[in-house]
Amino acid sequence: MHEVWYAAIGAIFVLGLLFVYVYSRRTPTATSPRHATADPDSSATQAAVALRMAEAEAASVRQLAQSESDVLRRSAQTEAQAIVRAAEGQAGALTVEAERVRGELLTASARHEQGRAALEADAARVRSEEAELDR
Repeated sequence: MHEVWYAAIGAIFVLGLLFVYVYSRRTPTATSPRHATADPDSSATQAAVALRMAEAEAASVRQLAQSESDVLRRSAQTEAQAIVRAAEGQAGALTVEAERVRGELLTASARHEQGRAALEADAARVRSEEAELDR
């Protein structure tokens, strides 16, 4: 059991040394570029680079927005065309149905006229027969 404790203490010691080594490599030194004095030329250059990068990013965003708006416009046009085609198809079907109903109404009207004419003829015949019987 004591061996396990010794091994755990040794592992913690080694990990501590590793941490100190990595941390010392990460901290800046006095000769590091982070602590160097800033010269005006490099800050102007950095500003120009930052400006170019911002302009490039803005152009990229504009191009992306333009392409997305084109895609949305084409999608809307396609959907509108599909709706128009569907409406035209429905209008054609309704026109055919209206013509069929109109034909049926004309046929029914003609039958009605024939029936009325037949009834008037029968009424006239009945009146004439009634007149003959009355004489």
